[in-house]
Amino acid sequence: MATNSYINFTSVTSEQNLLRDLTIESIKTAGLDMQYLPRTDLYKDTIYGEGSRSSYSTYYTIEMYMPEAANPIGLEREVIGTFGLEIRDNIELIVAKSRFETIINTLTKPREGDLVYISLLKKLFEIKFVETEDPFKQLGANYSYRLSCELYQYNDDEFLTGIAEIDSIEQNYAFTLELTFQSGGSGTFTIPTTGESPAIGEIVYQGVDLAGATAKAEVLAWDSGNLKLTVNNIIGTFAANTVVTGNSSSAVHTLSTFVLGSQNDPMVMPEDEFAQNIEFETEGDDILNFSESNPFGEVGNRTS
Repeated sequence: MATNSYINFTSVTSEQNLLRDLTIESIKTAGLDMQYLPRTDLYKDTIYGEGSRSSYSTYYTIEMYMPEAANPIGLEREVIGTFGLEIRDNIELIVAKSRFETIINTLTKPREGDLVYISLLKKLFEIKFVETEDPFKQLGANYSYRLSCELYQYNDDEFLTGIAEIDSIEQNYAFTLELTFQSGGSGTFTIPTTGESPAIGEIVYQGVDLAGATAKAEVLAWDSGNLKLTVNNIIGTFAANTVVTGNSSSAVHTLSTFVLGSQNDPMVMPEDEFAQNIEFETEGDDILNFSESNPFGEVGNRTS
């Protein structure tokens, strides 16, 4: 039996526009203004097709609705897993399709990996999945996106949005390195201005110039009395007994040592800024005897 053509119709534009407008009005009435942060990949992994480090340099304010308004955060909480503490706080958001296309006109739809900041909760969420067909084709069209999000876990990403609450995440959680200089240098490195957003310091580098630098980083703090410079966003290899230059301040100081974590370590910095080889080596020395040919048993390596 065919469907009722007087009720079940899917091609009347006026009815679709009405439902679209009602969807927008409902979200504006019961939703919240949130900040949508598109992701930009800084370093692309050509093998796995994903970025090893991301940047969030802009944001768009758009209204979204939380369906589970009485308990917006999902039932799952932090758990201790194989690789340590896992944050599983999750949330679902609904955004009007036409509003998204109008406000964020550089994108065709929300993307997995982009972030949403909810100022009411003071939390940043990462989009894990975008549902484009829920509810499915009401009157022949879809009018909203449903976003499945999880609480964002910092991964040495770059934040330059202009929102102090968001940009401070990088300053508070980014991997840092403390450089100690020899006496006799000149100039003062430029540090982030208090209250400035985005709060960024100048770029320092080793090499002939910034374009040909063998190592560069962003200034976080400068202790002129003790000649100690704290930096993050490190790229390349810093070398001892080599001049470090401030790109905007023209400060010039010769590097003596640097502190990696809590160690005075004169080792060469790894090219991969996410490497944890030193941590694994330090922990492994307390567990395994690397002097043995076979540290996992009593049978030696075969020679024939």
